[in-house]
Amino acid sequence: MEYNVSNRQVLLEKEMRESGVTRYHKNNLKKADRGQESTTSYGQYLMSVTLEALEKAIADYVKDCMEGRAGKAATGAVMIETLEPSVIAVITLRVALNQITRQRAYTSSSIALGMALEDEIRIRTFEENNPHLLNVVMKDLESRSSSYSYKRRKLIEASRRDGNEWTSWTQRERLLVGNALIDLTIQHTGLLSHKIMMKEGKKKRLLLPSDETMKAIKDLDAFKEVMKPEFYPCVSPPKDWTSPYDGGYHTHHIRQITLVKTDNHRYLSELKHFDMPQVYGAVNAMQRTGFMVNKFILDVLKQIWDTGIQIPSLPPSENYEIPVKPLDIATNKEARTHWKREAVIIHTENNRLDSKRLLLRKTIQVADKFKDEEAIYMVYQLDFRGRIYAVPNFLNPQGTDFSKALLMFSEGKPIDSDSASYLAIQGANTFGFDKVSLEERVNWVVDNTDRILSCAKDPLGDLWWAKEADSPFQFLAFCKEWQGWMEQGEGFISHLPIAADGSCNGLQHFAAMLRSTTTGKEVNLIPMDEPQDIYQKVADKVTEKLKTMDSPFAKQWLEFGVKRGCTKRPCMVLPYGGKQYSFSDFVMEHLVEQKEKGNKHPFGDNAFRASIFLAKIIWDSIAEVVHAATDAMAWLQKASRVASSEGLPIRWDTPVNFPVLQAYKATKPYRIKTKLLGSVFQPMIYKETGKIDKNRQANGISPNFVHSIDASHMMITINVAQQCGIHNFAMVHDSYGTHAADAGELWWCLRKAFVEMYKQCDVLEDFKNDLLDILPEDKHHAITATPEKGDLDIDVVEGSSFFFA
Repeated sequence: MEYNVSNRQVLLEKEMRESGVTRYHKNNLKKADRGQESTTSYGQYLMSVTLEALEKAIADYVKDCMEGRAGKAATGAVMIETLEPSVIAVITLRVALNQITRQRAYTSSSIALGMALEDEIRIRTFEENNPHLLNVVMKDLESRSSSYSYKRRKLIEASRRDGNEWTSWTQRERLLVGNALIDLTIQHTGLLSHKIMMKEGKKKRLLLPSDETMKAIKDLDAFKEVMKPEFYPCVSPPKDWTSPYDGGYHTHHIRQITLVKTDNHRYLSELKHFDMPQVYGAVNAMQRTGFMVNKFILDVLKQIWDTGIQIPSLPPSENYEIPVKPLDIATNKEARTHWKREAVIIHTENNRLDSKRLLLRKTIQVADKFKDEEAIYMVYQLDFRGRIYAVPNFLNPQGTDFSKALLMFSEGKPIDSDSASYLAIQGANTFGFDKVSLEERVNWVVDNTDRILSCAKDPLGDLWWAKEADSPFQFLAFCKEWQGWMEQGEGFISHLPIAADGSCNGLQHFAAMLRSTTTGKEVNLIPMDEPQDIYQKVADKVTEKLKTMDSPFAKQWLEFGVKRGCTKRPCMVLPYGGKQYSFSDFVMEHLVEQKEKGNKHPFGDNAFRASIFLAKIIWDSIAEVVHAATDAMAWLQKASRVASSEGLPIRWDTPVNFPVLQAYKATKPYRIKTKLLGSVFQPMIYKETGKIDKNRQANGISPNFVHSIDASHMMITINVAQQCGIHNFAMVHDSYGTHAADAGELWWCLRKAFVEMYKQCDVLEDFKNDLLDILPEDKHHAITATPEKGDLDIDVVEGSSFFFA
């Protein structure tokens, strides 16, 4: 399909590139101004290509000097002989690179380098005398993302308080050390040069980047500029994907992205030869879907941002205050420890809030930029499992609650009383009233219409939507749409995407592939009068177990209550490779969320230990509630280890003929530990050994396999829906959205697609056969039979109202 690329789209793609260039250089300038050029992309590159040579030169220099070479250079070697050459090289390069593009005095740079090496030795002496105290101080500093100078000052203060004596190096000693190492850097890396210049009437020896270094920086900048555009939505429909290399953005101003986001060019070349009409059909249909900015939601967000109104789901406009230091902090160890622990928590939370505020601000800015466009379109890419992701940053239909709420379909469709019921279901779902029948959801909206209209008319005067709804901004978008329906009735033109969400979709797929009636019932594959709530069922099971336990934590959890929100994320991630240790993080996050809502937990400083305690019980309870997932996961992991033991990647074709290649390579980290700089890495943080990583292959197989299957289901659904006349899609992996007028048809399509996929494919058997194709025959016996199937009749899914709802 050919598109007429408007001049505006060409200009927009130029702007995307220029915005990326501006952002790239702005970040580099900030780092240069702060004396942190070594952390820029060109700084990291220059360190990677010079570190090995400098390390060898330093080792030879110290060795030669310690074997008897006399002179000033030998004095420098004596000062640093206790440090490893790798550490000396890293510190030297960091100091040399931190203002590489600035002209600096050779002498002051040498002294600064000498001081940095002195600091390293001094802190090591502190560690030898009191390793526990150093560890405590370092942990506190790391939690603050502190600057080098701040860390240095705090560590020296702690060392002095601990009674550690240190005889400072003289300026001459620092100069000798620094001179020797900078000379080595000039001689053996080609990174730096020096020359005598007249400055303020005096001759001064300046340290400069070499011509080769400046050329390398210029070349790398030119490459990075192209690689870092700020991706926006399009104002013309994106190019249809016709091959792995041809589709998406229109012009040469944006670097060519590929259909599958991967660095494996051999894989992309092979992909050209695969016949994948359903893949291309689904991605292109999503790219042709036009959206427009919901100005009502945008205005509300801008008012909240400008006025600082506190909305529970948005970050507060101000950071939390750091606790006041106790007056006796210097002498009262217990008070000092407690204050530090509380301060670290606040620092961490403030860092999280800064990131959330940045995301909100950028999303508002992009929405404001496109608010007057009649239609905007998203470019999409696949990951290596076949999942479809929007390329534009910040504003896209797969983003946050407020990002989704900011988008409506540009094409509107009239609705009647039947399709208005799907609009009502959207309202009940986004509010959180979704564990009841569809009829009850519609009735809930009807019963609450007065309050819904109040929110639509005065969203900042009536904050019911913000305080009570699970997805507040999507619910508010519904409120405005419901107001239009109530005022205009039959024929009202609706633009709001109506989503049907899978019921713990990963478990749905495991239940289907093993035809498990028990698991299928829990995740709504089987028709029921009321939706099953697996999260609540697991929470109930956990509560039952707690009642039988004689433990202080058990009593406290019973007092606090184990809610479905506490077990939701563990249940969701289990089929995607979730582990028991990760469950404790989810429980801890739940406690933080409850605290933000005013529900104070009883665990005090033992919250993390209490989370670990409950995580194990949740793990055991999920295993009792759903068997299909754990059986299939165990088989997949065992099979993947057989392939890994042969050094082979794992490859399988999905039901839409998309080839998945899972090949996690074993890596060897290159890590140099310094006390003040921390762990310093080359830009390529991990070096691949060329061998398959058995553990990563086994841990990744379950999530990757299930993701590849749910991606196939979504693609098949889109293709079936297009045949039924549906052409607008707001899709998020396990959440399928279209117009209210087409929602009923889409709900039928997604059920039909699911049933047909599992009737036509035995995905586990197909995976097994793909594995056998790559294994030597003498290893075939190691691949055991797939888990035994149950008696679930997959056809019943077509009649399940709550499968996706």
